[in-house]
Order: sequence, then C-alpha cells, then structure tokens
Amino acid sequence: MNGDNNLELEHSRQARIASTLEYVLGRLAIVGVAASLVTSILLTGYTLVGGFLFVIDSYPYSWAFLSLENDPVFYLSLTVVSVLVLLSAVSLLLYEFLTGFETQRDRLVVLCCYVALGFSGGTLHIVLSQALEFVSVLLP
Repeated sequence: MNGDNNLELEHSRQARIASTLEYVLGRLAIVGVAASLVTSILLTGYTLVGGFLFVIDSYPYSWAFLSLENDPVFYLSLTVVSVLVLLSAVSLLLYEFLTGFETQRDRLVVLCCYVALGFSGGTLHIVLSQALEFVSVLLP
C-alpha cells in the first residue's frame, strides 16, 4: 500500500513538471513568433525605405546599403530576427515532442520547425560574427 502511494506521488510530480514545461514552451513559442514577426516587419521596412532612398540617390549613411560586411543595421537586425526565429522554432518543436504529434497538422508543424531551424541557423552562421564584432567594439 505504501509503495502505491509513492508511485502516485512520483506520477503527480512528473505530471506537474510536464504541465509546467508544456506551459513554458507554449508561451515561449508564442512570444518568439510575435517578436520575430515584429522584428521582421522592422527589417522589411528598413529594406524598403533604404532601397527607395538608394534608388533616388539620397541614402543618408556612409556604409554600403544591405552589405553583410558594412551595414550594421542590416546584420544586427538579421541576427535578432534569426535568434527569435530559432527560439520560436526550438520551443515549438520541443512542445510538439512533449505533447506528441499524431495528426498530419502536427507532423507539418514539426517539418516547418526543422526548416526554420535550418534557415535561422544558416543566417546566424553568416551574420553572427559581424554582429558580435560590432557589439564588442561598442562595449568598453
């Protein structure tokens, strides 16, 4: 009888941990998607406005527009977008693994998470070194 009580306590603790983890991963996925959407809109706005200013030949900055080596706004914003997409993809993927994926929709979500991991990881591989170098110059 005492062994059954310990088993129930262990199951209860595991259920609390799983439900807490499910809640945290779900919230991280929502926050990551919302934040990456906002920063993507800002990056798109920078690209469109800068492109328009570049076309009419009144680009106000001295660096090359949309250059991965010389445009700090571009590669810093790409880094932030990639990190947020990576956060949302990882948390959504772990959430799906925790809750299980039996339907076609769940399998499609897992596939899209893997694609997002690949694209954000590839983008970070390209722009992270420049972003870290730029931030390290700014710090004392």
